[in-house]
Amino acid sequence: MPGEMTLKLLEPQTFDAFERLAHHYHHHLDAGAAVVAYSEAASRAIGKLPDDIVPASTEFDLLKQEIRKVAMQGQEIGAVMYECFRHVYQQERWLPYDGEAWDKFFAELTEQLKPRLVTFRQSIDSLKIPDALVNYMTEDDDLKHRISIIANLKAYLYGTIQELEKRLDPAYFESWCGYLLSSGYQIYT
Repeated sequence: MPGEMTLKLLEPQTFDAFERLAHHYHHHLDAGAAVVAYSEAASRAIGKLPDDIVPASTEFDLLKQEIRKVAMQGQEIGAVMYECFRHVYQQERWLPYDGEAWDKFFAELTEQLKPRLVTFRQSIDSLKIPDALVNYMTEDDDLKHRISIIANLKAYLYGTIQELEKRLDPAYFESWCGYLLSSGYQIYT
């Protein structure tokens, strides 16, 4: 059963209240877009590195493929999230728009996302950032920036996935609802 804060945000038990809470939660969760954007930036950055950094090697070709795979998985996470939240508009499905209905919605969302997050974490683990790239020294600020994007890719993706996993936790969700209520945030405007 959802907590007191969640139930307050579902008052009155109308479709509008249910939909608005889902809408705001969707925006709060939307990490898929960040993963895709950062992965694509890393992919572009590799493509713009000079030949003396990126020799024609299997190591860099493999990294490019792995980054593309991670970006595609980020897109899939975003698409699954979109589909789950799109189902909110099937109004009859969530009647009577109460805590039990919210629990059902929340369970479906986490059931769809959690296995994909496990696969995504495995893909992050498989990323191998070549030492030659991480240790490359240059005075060129643009080149430093591109190298930094690639070198920090795993840390960024781990941080993103950890944040998303945290936000899928029911206790976290309840505290987030409490934050919305205590901050005077008007979810119904």
